[in-house]
Amino acid sequence: MEERRRFVRLSTLVKVEYAVIGKSSEELSSSTKNISLGGICLFLDDMVDMGTILELKMFIAQESLPINAMGKVVWIEEFGLGEEDKRKHIEAGIEFIRISDADRERLSQYIFKSLVKV
Repeated sequence: MEERRRFVRLSTLVKVEYAVIGKSSEELSSSTKNISLGGICLFLDDMVDMGTILELKMFIAQESLPINAMGKVVWIEEFGLGEEDKRKHIEAGIEFIRISDADRERLSQYIFKSLVKV
């Protein structure tokens, strides 16, 4: 399978608060599996539809304010955690469709500094 990613991915858990645009204004909380300048892989408790738009607040280490973005669900995968865990877990690929230049720069610095440590 050919790699199509345009951005370097950082495997890291980042706390994310999100809301589904067009549904209730309820904010949900989750974490990332990985993050890049183009989007995130987000663990979800509930299924969402492809194309769903999410309002995102990402809380990265050593930052007092969250990084804000809007993202679109571009893929969804269900998985189990083993024989005993009958519940389906969900991870979703979220492509950023709106993020300010300032927040993109903060995210870029976080990814770069984290990769340099590795």
